[in-house]
Parts: sequence; C-alpha cells; structure tokens
Amino acid sequence: MDRIMDSGSIDWGSTPHGCTKKRLSGKRMRLVFFVISVSPNMPEEYDSRDECLSCRIGIALRKEKRDMYTENLRVEIAHRIERIQNEMRIAGADALLLSTNANLYYSSGRVYGGYTYVPATGDAIYFVRRPVGLKNGNVVYIHKPEQIPALLAERGIAHPSCLALEQDLASYGECIRLSALFPDATVVNGSPVMRRVRAVKSPYEVK
Repeated sequence: MDRIMDSGSIDWGSTPHGCTKKRLSGKRMRLVFFVISVSPNMPEEYDSRDECLSCRIGIALRKEKRDMYTENLRVEIAHRIERIQNEMRIAGADALLLSTNANLYYSSGRVYGGYTYVPATGDAIYFVRRPVGLKNGNVVYIHKPEQIPALLAERGIAHPSCLALEQDLASYGECIRLSALFPDATVVNGSPVMRRVRAVKSPYEVK
C-alpha cells in the first residue's frame, strides 16, 4: 500500500453522507482501485436518490461485521459442532483444533483466517486473524496461534489432555507448531472425525 501511494496520485472525492473516497493510481503496478472510508454519521437508512458506491459498500460492511455467522446459519452451525463433539468423544479427544480452510468454513459458515477450537463440551471458539470486525461472543482475535493457550486459560477453559489435529490435511510444519501449543497433551489425528461428520449431510446442506 505504501509503495503504491508513494508512486501514485491521490484524488479526493466525497459523497452525500460524508464518506471519503481515495483514488490510488499505482504506476509501477499499473493498478487503479478505490479505498473507501465510511463516515460514522452515515445513516442505516438513506434516500435512494443519494445512493453512492461508498454508502452501499459501507452498509454492507456494517451488516457483515455484526456477527460471526448469519442468523439462518446459527442453528446449523450449533448442530455441526454438536456432531463434531460426539465424534470427538468416540475418538477419545477432548479438543479439536481446526486450521484448514474447508473445515474452518464448515465449523463457522464463514471464510476466515485463523483456527476453530472445539472442546469436547461447550461452544466452539473462533480464534481469528483476519478479517477484522467480526462480532460474536466466541470470536477472539489473535496474531499467532501461540496466544491460544493463554486465551483459553483466561476463559477458564482447561487445556486438553488429548488434542486432535487435521493431520491428513494440514502441513507437517503446521501440525508440529500446533502440537507445541499444548506440550503435555497427546496428539491424535482429527481428520477422520471431520470426515465422518461431513459424510452425513444435514437438511440445510442438501437444500
């Protein structure tokens, strides 16, 4: 971003609601794009005659930041977590740490960078690196996975004695790194757990 701004030009514009719009032209990358900053005074409802790109994107972003998952997915996600926990107990694991994109999406209904921590009982916890702005009681922002053990302790959650990881899907380096988070835990393969859960489709998935 800094390189583009240093090598390009900035044209300022404004919208009816005080939103600001920057046009950045990157000479070296031959790239033209817009960075939109939404005014905090922009109303939730606005006159369609004043509709502008900034306002439309801003309102969409506001709605997007309200929760980790949409309301129609809430029951489905709770059902998925419950089924994962049932399979975990059969496998003898008291925690499952998901890190691959497909299973992050399956466990949350959202694409994000980070980890889903599923205890044997209770709610899943979403340790998120990006995107910013997700809001949910179970969303915890982190910079690196090494923060997870301390954050679990802050919530009064005991560290696992048997940790399941996606050993069939995650890289060897990722598995070694995540295993080191809980050095006293026995590490087992959690990939079969997720395969068994995802093999049975819910009515929501069939539709």
